[in-house]
Amino acid sequence: MELSLRASLHEPNVPITSVCFPESGYVSMVAHMEDGEAAEVGLVGLEGLVGLPVLLGDSHSDLEAMVQCPGRR
Repeated sequence: MELSLRASLHEPNVPITSVCFPESGYVSMVAHMEDGEAAEVGLVGLEGLVGLPVLLGDSHSDLEAMVQCPGRR
């Protein structure tokens, strides 16, 4: 499955329905502030997975997972 530039794999405080193991490209973990600003707080590539809270027993994250470099999962 293709990972398109700027695609959101999961939104903050919305149930995570699946995890993603990127085979290429990378995904930014973005924190959105109360003042509307955003900051990249993590990066996931082929060594990791997107949706870690699900594996830790939670269904939500405070972060957005957004594709920063297209690739495949």
